[in-house]
Amino acid sequence: MRIIDSHSHIGKEYYNKREPITLDKYFINIAVPLNITDALIMPMPSPVSEAGMFLSNESGYVLRWKFNDMMQKQYISQCNPIIQRNFVNPYREVNDYYYSVVQSNHNSHIKFYFVPLLNPILDTDEYWEELIEKYKPKALKIHTVGSCSTPNDISESKVAILQHYKIPLIIHTDCKDKLIPSPWGLQDIIRAANPDIWAAFLHDNRLYGVLNHGARLSSGALNYALTSKYIYIGLGPDQYLASNSDELLLHQHEQTELWYLEYLSNQIMPDKILFDLDYDYNFSDNYGNMDYKTIDRIKRVWNGDDVDKILGKNAMALFSIK
Repeated sequence: MRIIDSHSHIGKEYYNKREPITLDKYFINIAVPLNITDALIMPMPSPVSEAGMFLSNESGYVLRWKFNDMMQKQYISQCNPIIQRNFVNPYREVNDYYYSVVQSNHNSHIKFYFVPLLNPILDTDEYWEELIEKYKPKALKIHTVGSCSTPNDISESKVAILQHYKIPLIIHTDCKDKLIPSPWGLQDIIRAANPDIWAAFLHDNRLYGVLNHGARLSSGALNYALTSKYIYIGLGPDQYLASNSDELLLHQHEQTELWYLEYLSNQIMPDKILFDLDYDYNFSDNYGNMDYKTIDRIKRVWNGDDVDKILGKNAMALFSIK
């Protein structure tokens, strides 16, 4: 049986202090214990330079952002914090590097597929076409918070590119119950990462896409997944989300181990659900311990061919994996 992790990360993330994730670390720490056969691998949400790995300070590959008067988005290079400007194609070096890492991997026990990171605001149309032609990716990733982008930031010309190539999008969705105002405007971009907004964008533009994190159990987004052929739901990291319902739009006060997965199973068909780990954010608790029981939980909620669909068949069909 194919077990396809539809969404995990490699590299180093600016906003946490953990060690960089390598393909070998992913394979040893998570793929072997869970018998993963295929993995869609993408850069971290806010990728940072690793010991001079990326040499150019001008490309702006490492970004933070903030709102200027809550309107204009300002990006700041972490390589040189003095430089404050809008960069062009900020993730080019990151994408090129990790594409080469994935391509040069010859692990016979697992197949890796590189998913490039997009910035709808700062990337040029030409770059999107270039990376699609160069990488021939199975999917494209938009981390809404990492790139500070909303559907309104995706131009008609970029929508046309996505429609032409018919490559599914993997979308980070987000929500928070209690957002503390910050000078960075984080609360505003998290609201704009609402899964309902992105579900409507995908459906209205006839773009296939995966709403990560269970679409935060939004009733609107899950209804889109039920009725629209374009919308799929990534379920991971299920244990973390089940234990942190403040990060969901549905709050479950009497939590059980399986409540999150059981809710998804009652709302949408298994044909629209994708297994993904979101490594290394797939914690079993709030102390950073890894979760190794997600597949066991899936098998306790779904049965037979439905399990096969969620663990692999759906991803094979959506991402054209053979």
